[in-house]
Amino acid sequence: MKKQRFAVFALAISLALPTIASNAADPVYPDGVPAPGRSCGDASGATVMDTISGKALICKSNGVQNIWLFADGSEIPAGVGGYKATPLPNDGIDEAFTAPEPPAKKNYQGLYHNDLAGLTRLTSVLLNFQPTDRSPTKVTSCTSLSDSACNGSGVLKYEAVLPACDSANPTNCISDVYATKADGTKVQGIIKGIFNNDNPQNFTGDSASGLPTGSEPTLVQFPGINHSAGDLYLVKPHMIGHRNQGESSWTTESFKVSIFAVKMVDGTFGFNQFSTDAANYQNNIGEAGGNGIGANTSAGCAAESKTQCAAMYPLPLDASFGVSIKFSKALVGWLHGRITKPTISLQNDTKGGALLTIDAKAIKTPTNAVWVTNEQMPQSLRDWYGNDHGGSILYQGANRDLFAPFSEIALLRDGNSQHNERTLSEYVQWLPLMGEKAQAMPTMWAVETMSQEGDPKSPIVNCINKQKNLAGLVTTNAAEYLDGPPVYTDGTLDYKVAATHFEKDGTTVFQGTYDLLMSSEVARCIYGFTKAPIKASISVTNETGGASIASTIINEANGWLTLGAYGFTFSNPTIRVKLTQDAPPAPVKAKLITITCVKGKSTKKVSAANPTCPSGYKKK
Repeated sequence: MKKQRFAVFALAISLALPTIASNAADPVYPDGVPAPGRSCGDASGATVMDTISGKALICKSNGVQNIWLFADGSEIPAGVGGYKATPLPNDGIDEAFTAPEPPAKKNYQGLYHNDLAGLTRLTSVLLNFQPTDRSPTKVTSCTSLSDSACNGSGVLKYEAVLPACDSANPTNCISDVYATKADGTKVQGIIKGIFNNDNPQNFTGDSASGLPTGSEPTLVQFPGINHSAGDLYLVKPHMIGHRNQGESSWTTESFKVSIFAVKMVDGTFGFNQFSTDAANYQNNIGEAGGNGIGANTSAGCAAESKTQCAAMYPLPLDASFGVSIKFSKALVGWLHGRITKPTISLQNDTKGGALLTIDAKAIKTPTNAVWVTNEQMPQSLRDWYGNDHGGSILYQGANRDLFAPFSEIALLRDGNSQHNERTLSEYVQWLPLMGEKAQAMPTMWAVETMSQEGDPKSPIVNCINKQKNLAGLVTTNAAEYLDGPPVYTDGTLDYKVAATHFEKDGTTVFQGTYDLLMSSEVARCIYGFTKAPIKASISVTNETGGASIASTIINEANGWLTLGAYGFTFSNPTIRVKLTQDAPPAPVKAKLITITCVKGKSTKKVSAANPTCPSGYKKK
């Protein structure tokens, strides 16, 4: 069997729309019954009676999935569709922040930028797309490869939250988790089990083919590493992959791992399954939400079951957290994340697998949410979007046209799916509309694979492709950045970032962090360096071309080049790294010594650093 390497530069297939906060009344609908706003699967055109409102419901598509709508065209009140969730004790904490409703449900556009939304919203699933994942006619969920739902010639795709390592899961699992106090004391994590146990779409892996087990996040206790609500944490490694028809092994598309400070709250809660409605996957468009289980999902939960919520709290910033993940495939490519002061250890084994350990501190990252009327948007931004309706659309009345005029809808742009050239440009254009301040400053600890390869003609990409191990890690607390490796330009490694100038109080200047860990082999490949030590310098240039003051660290040890810049300010600076190496010293010419050699009547002179007479001759 030909082994496939862990390709860390592919795009994830699943997308999800942000949740809109609401204070509207939330009628209580029993679990599983038709309710306005709830999925109705493939029952398009069917009608039923809403047992609470007494109105007729009809199953229609909202452009993403089929849902129950009021047949008379009445607007669905915000928040209905399941049990009313229990109020959370962390309401008002930045980690629980969510986008507010628009001032009106028409003629508004907004941007919601919150990386936590992308870390918490996905669960495990193994889906069979038949006959292919391009406009499938049937989608089924499987509990294992031996499940009859996975038989046939379909394309299989998975989202897997990895479990802790044990005899049943010796690979693609958490092998170690720990924390380190500010004084250097290491605290071993105590695994308290997984959360939640309610997801019927969890699945059993298959070590023979490399399919990971799709489980749930792991609850870990760090005694003495306290946050504001205790010492319990949630660790969530998440892998995405697929297997095409006729293939025997799996392709890993992406990986991420995140850590949350949590407190378990009992009550009425809920979560979303992945949809098995083929209509939601036309033209290979994935989506993260399907049928809701229990109550409506709650902002502020790192994970939920029907009866509990892992409520999020700020991560301590004076401790570092470490996690080791064991993979069944070699780890190559580039990582990025929301951490600072990181260290990496990577051990590839003889069987083609890898053990990755990441140790780092959490950081605070700006979250932004802003609504403006279409008239308030600069013409340049309106031109930049054109007729792009991508995002979460709130409709006025019964109008469900995905391409309705912007004047007739409220459209919230989702700014937390990726970090690339487009999302960076989008964010920079919204900056003047944000009032140059964040709306929240949640803590984060997250690392994931990059979503873009970069320019294939670039020396850095060429060198990454030659590398058989992990090439590097770049992390920042900037709201927006490029998640790939730095851009190689005229001998420097350039990295662009963007964020609001102030924290949420509007007066505290937001200070940036940037950490770059690059394989020494990759660095030497880029510059054509020898094995001699590498020197480096870091500069930060603001958007007007001026220098931005920052403290820096530079070090090379254990096969890694470590660079960091801290304390620079925003809104849209460029971080520039210059690597150099002293030229090797010129060889010293040895002093020549001349001797005279004789053999009978023959005489020869020999010149060398250490001359000797030829055979048969004697030195005179």
